[in-house]
Amino acid sequence: MFQRYGGACCITGCKVDTLLEAAHIIPYRGDQTDDVSNGLLLRVDLHRLFDAHLVTINPVTFEVEVTSTIEDEGYRAYHGKRLFRFSPKPRVLFLETHYAAYQRVAGDRL
Repeated sequence: MFQRYGGACCITGCKVDTLLEAAHIIPYRGDQTDDVSNGLLLRVDLHRLFDAHLVTINPVTFEVEVTSTIEDEGYRAYHGKRLFRFSPKPRVLFLETHYAAYQRVAGDRL
């Protein structure tokens, strides 16, 4: 993931390697999900929010979506940010799966 995304967080652009983690878009489930197109390089805090389905990437627009339950302006600033203009895109099927889970979690919190 470090090489694929130039050693920078896909969302923030952070390049501090001790703050970056390779993240699965959908959980690892064997060979069918063990692919670079199922991965992102994320800053640790965003990785946690992504895994909790509080942050996602819209599979159509490739824009970051942050659930309205997160009121912190630092995170809200990423809402609507378009990704993957100059870097490889992950597989849309994986993003669609994550996005659907994000929508379910967001609906449960209303």
